[in-house]
Amino acid sequence: MILILAPKYGISHMNFMSKVADTLVDAGHNVVGFARSFLL
Repeated sequence: MILILAPKYGISHMNFMSKVADTLVDAGHNVVGFARSFLL
């Protein structure tokens, strides 16, 4: 199982990590995504 951390502070970061996760799933890996909002 692979954990993907995708902070919600930038849409480009989320899009990139989403594509990484999709690629890993297509390769047969189990992927869990975790997106955290940072409140200051």
